[in-house]
Amino acid sequence: MDVCVAELHPMPEAGFLPGSAGASRLDAAGDLAGRYEAAIRALRNGERSAPDNTRLLRAGEHTHRVLTLLTGWAFRCCTFDDGRRQIMGILLPGDTFGIETLFDEHLDSMVWSATPVSYAIIDAEAIMRLFDREAWFRRDLMLALAREKTASEQWMAQLGRCDAEERTALLLLLLHQRLLARDLATATGFRLELNQQELADMLGLHLIHLNRILSRLRARGFIATKGQDVTFTDRESMAQMIRMPVSGNQQRML
Repeated sequence: MDVCVAELHPMPEAGFLPGSAGASRLDAAGDLAGRYEAAIRALRNGERSAPDNTRLLRAGEHTHRVLTLLTGWAFRCCTFDDGRRQIMGILLPGDTFGIETLFDEHLDSMVWSATPVSYAIIDAEAIMRLFDREAWFRRDLMLALAREKTASEQWMAQLGRCDAEERTALLLLLLHQRLLARDLATATGFRLELNQQELADMLGLHLIHLNRILSRLRARGFIATKGQDVTFTDRESMAQMIRMPVSGNQQRML
């Protein structure tokens, strides 16, 4: 059987996931220029909290709404007329999302909280004033959007060409990398704050199929699970299955 090659191009770990241009990790060291991070933090204008299963951004909404996730997990998704849902990206603490609404008010997707969350509201008008005034800010913001486009295209390629076991393994490994980069995971595992239906919707699988895939990864000795806790029992072999580097630059594909 051909092996799906996770060809991850070197670029800093950025924090959201594909399908959400404009979502960038702004609070982690090593992502974007320090003054850019500081500028976004300085534009915070209040904080809010929300329970799980709360819509934070609404499809079809015409708004300039930029938020930074402070605690909890969220995801961006689209829903089809027949009720099926595709999750296109995962938001973790430190991710800023909604920047695309500064340039196009119409949202084609939604952002929902997967867990109870807290988030900062970013002054959108102040972002645009800074964008108009400062060349370095325009450059860094456009770089963040370009990285998100690349991340989205990489994940789309993996979703379309990898088999179910390969892309499930890849998703778990990439989530672990992202969480490690923000000190939200141990060297051997992490707490997966998505339920199995949300994970299935991210991977484009039926729930029954996902359960079989997870059982297969456990049987092969790659992972152990207990509730929401995922432990890598042979991370290196799991990474080699998809030819993904075990260490090195943090990659941002979701």
